[in-house]
Amino acid sequence: MFLPEKFQDSAYFTTANLRALFQCSDMTLWRWRQCGYLGAPAKINGRNFYPRQSVLALGDLLEKQIENPDTAA
Repeated sequence: MFLPEKFQDSAYFTTANLRALFQCSDMTLWRWRQCGYLGAPAKINGRNFYPRQSVLALGDLLEKQIENPDTAA
């Protein structure tokens, strides 16, 4: 997954970072957590922080879904 330059050195991503990176809502992030696409965040001072590895794995999963969409609707 390609990360924009401002995220290249990030070890953890906030919810706001994920919303900007994936252009999605808080509800979508919640759904991805519930489905197991995105691991549980670390809570620090009441804020959610997602490890870089989880974010990259989610990005790879989403790229695969875009490349091979399920046509059995």
